[in-house]
Amino acid sequence: MKFDELVQDIETLLASGSPMSKSDGTSSVELEQIPQQVLFEVGRASLEIGQLRQLKTGDVLPVGGCFAPEVTIRVNDRIIGQGELIACGNEFMVRITRWYLCKNTA
Repeated sequence: MKFDELVQDIETLLASGSPMSKSDGTSSVELEQIPQQVLFEVGRASLEIGQLRQLKTGDVLPVGGCFAPEVTIRVNDRIIGQGELIACGNEFMVRITRWYLCKNTA
């Protein structure tokens, strides 16, 4: 293969935007596409250690009467937003009311 052909192949790959495979079978990964676990915190209960030790599968925990509609949204134990709990048919969803993540402008 001539140098000009090699350069053309590289330019074609770069223009396509597809990840380049490495010799070990892995490929480049876009940071923005790495999945993260998101936690939607809808309530808290205060229990003594003795009460926690007695809990077993099937026990029901008190949540202080009723849920507040406010939801804390967390990723990696950091608060990234606030929302409100809404019911849609048989499912619960969270509507974002405050968002603390900054958009990366780089």
